[in-house]
Amino acid sequence: MLVLVVNLDRHKLRLERMNAQLAACGLSFERMRAVDGDNLSDADAAAILSPAPLINLSRPEIACLLSHRAA
Repeated sequence: MLVLVVNLDRHKLRLERMNAQLAACGLSFERMRAVDGDNLSDADAAAILSPAPLINLSRPEIACLLSHRAA
Protein backbone atom coordinates (compact mmCIF):
# COMPACT_ATOMS: atom_id res chain seq x y z
CA MET A 1 0.00 0.00 0.00
CA LEU A 2 1.32 3.43 -0.93
CA VAL A 3 1.17 5.87 1.97
CA LEU A 4 1.79 9.52 1.14
CA VAL A 5 2.56 12.11 3.78
CA VAL A 6 2.04 15.69 2.59
CA ASN A 7 4.44 17.81 4.62
CA LEU A 8 5.73 21.37 4.60
CA ASP A 9 9.52 21.69 4.50
CA ARG A 10 9.43 23.88 7.61
CA HIS A 11 7.48 21.31 9.68
CA LYS A 12 10.21 18.78 10.38
CA LEU A 13 8.80 17.79 13.79
CA ARG A 14 5.45 16.85 12.23
CA LEU A 15 7.26 14.63 9.76
CA GLU A 16 9.23 12.97 12.56
CA ARG A 17 6.01 12.35 14.48
CA MET A 18 4.29 10.83 11.43
CA ASN A 19 7.34 8.66 10.81
CA ALA A 20 7.19 7.31 14.36
CA GLN A 21 3.43 6.67 14.20
CA LEU A 22 3.58 4.91 10.85
CA ALA A 23 6.68 2.89 11.80
CA ALA A 24 4.83 1.67 14.91
CA CYS A 25 2.19 0.27 12.55
CA GLY A 26 4.83 -1.28 10.28
CA LEU A 27 4.12 1.17 7.47
CA SER A 28 6.57 3.03 5.31
CA PHE A 29 5.66 6.20 3.46
CA GLU A 30 6.66 8.53 0.71
CA ARG A 31 6.92 12.22 1.63
CA MET A 32 5.30 14.71 -0.69
CA ARG A 33 6.56 18.26 -0.41
CA ALA A 34 3.58 20.48 0.41
CA VAL A 35 2.91 23.79 -1.29
CA ASP A 36 3.63 26.54 1.25
CA GLY A 37 0.92 29.20 1.37
CA ASP A 38 3.49 31.71 2.60
CA ASN A 39 5.30 31.33 -0.73
CA LEU A 40 2.22 31.27 -2.98
CA SER A 41 2.33 34.07 -5.54
CA ASP A 42 -0.61 36.35 -6.24
CA ALA A 43 -0.79 34.91 -9.76
CA ASP A 44 -0.95 31.32 -8.50
CA ALA A 45 -3.66 32.19 -5.97
CA ALA A 46 -5.68 34.07 -8.60
CA ALA A 47 -5.41 31.17 -11.06
CA ILE A 48 -6.96 28.82 -8.51
CA LEU A 49 -9.77 31.20 -7.62
CA SER A 50 -10.60 32.46 -11.14
CA PRO A 51 -12.89 29.52 -12.13
CA ALA A 52 -14.94 30.04 -8.96
CA PRO A 53 -14.51 33.68 -7.90
CA LEU A 54 -17.27 33.46 -5.27
CA ILE A 55 -15.27 30.95 -3.24
CA ASN A 56 -13.21 32.72 -0.62
CA LEU A 57 -10.11 30.66 0.17
CA SER A 58 -7.12 31.78 2.19
CA ARG A 59 -3.57 31.25 0.92
CA PRO A 60 -3.03 28.29 3.30
CA GLU A 61 -6.28 26.71 2.04
CA ILE A 62 -5.21 27.18 -1.59
CA ALA A 63 -1.79 25.69 -0.78
CA CYS A 64 -3.48 22.70 0.88
CA LEU A 65 -5.67 22.20 -2.20
CA LEU A 66 -2.64 22.32 -4.50
CA SER A 67 -0.65 19.94 -2.29
CA HIS A 68 -3.39 17.35 -2.16
CA ARG A 69 -4.10 17.68 -5.87
CA ALA A 70 -0.42 16.93 -6.54
CA ALA A 71 -0.59 13.85 -4.31
